[in-house]
Amino acid sequence: MTHLVCPPPYSTVKKDFGGQSSTVGNERNQGVTGAAGAVQGKRVATQARRRRTKTNRRQKAADITAFFREYNLYMLTVLLISAGLVLIVVGGNVFVDASVAISERLHIPKFMIGATVVSLATTLPELIVSVLSTLGGRYEMAAGNAVGSIVANTGLILAVALIAAPTETNCRLKAMLLLAAEAITLAFSLGGRLNVLAALPLLAICVAFMALNLSDGQSDEVASAPQKGLVLALLGFFAGVACLIVGSRLLVNKASELAASLGVSDGVIAVTIVALGTSLPELITSITAAVKKESALSLGNILGANIMDIAFIMPVCALIGGGLTIKSQTLLLDLPFCIALTLVAFFPKKSRCVGGILLAIYVVYLILLVTFFV
Repeated sequence: MTHLVCPPPYSTVKKDFGGQSSTVGNERNQGVTGAAGAVQGKRVATQARRRRTKTNRRQKAADITAFFREYNLYMLTVLLISAGLVLIVVGGNVFVDASVAISERLHIPKFMIGATVVSLATTLPELIVSVLSTLGGRYEMAAGNAVGSIVANTGLILAVALIAAPTETNCRLKAMLLLAAEAITLAFSLGGRLNVLAALPLLAICVAFMALNLSDGQSDEVASAPQKGLVLALLGFFAGVACLIVGSRLLVNKASELAASLGVSDGVIAVTIVALGTSLPELITSITAAVKKESALSLGNILGANIMDIAFIMPVCALIGGGLTIKSQTLLLDLPFCIALTLVAFFPKKSRCVGGILLAIYVVYLILLVTFFV
């Protein structure tokens, strides 16, 4: 008997074919999904890379902008300091000319003008800057400017003048007054403060210096006929004072800002930028004297300016501030170098060798300043 094998039901076949078809479809779908995921992953990575690139570019642009902003602030500060120095120098010249014109108008003898107005005028920039610094509570800048001017005047300006044109002049007595003033200032400052009591002997030395100037000029005649009217001289006088005050305020404030931005003390800025800036009148006078072969004029001018710095400006600031705070830099470095430079400059015979020694001492001073106090 023949048995016929019936094919499976259609539904079963369909089910099997359907299952096989579903399996194949799933595999295809998984392949498509994997390819799409890879493409999506690449797209996400590309977008992330672009975002990082944009962020880096923005950061670089911000860094460059910050650099130029800081650079511009530095340049603006330097320009304002320079403007202050120019105002001080111009104002000082106008003030001196007007003061001399007023003195001539009042028929004051020339030797009195030279002993008072001119002597004060050489240190007028230092005086205004130090007084304003004291009134503003910046005692380190007040002391550093006065003492730093002595170092710059002697170690740099006088050194260059002696190297260019050596000279010999009798100034031992005034040099002894300067040395005594420096020694008194150092002795009374050992406690870290120059008190009001110390101002008295320093002012006495200043008076003695004025008296010597008066005795040196007693042979002068009465001042010649004035070249300017009194009104014009008074206008020049007040204009000079205004320039001095505005320039000094610019110099003091912007120098303090520069010190803060550079992370150095007011004292360092005072004995470098401020001291050199306020010593511009002495520098110009010394260059002119060297060109005209009149180095004796430069020597006397610098000696007088140094005496006024230490024996007039320092005690005046101490009296205004009820005492003047003296920092370690002034006590351990500035004042000792003032004494050393004075001994070398004004007591041996003046020569190019002395000028070279003074310049070498000034370089050593700057190296020690930068090494230990910056």
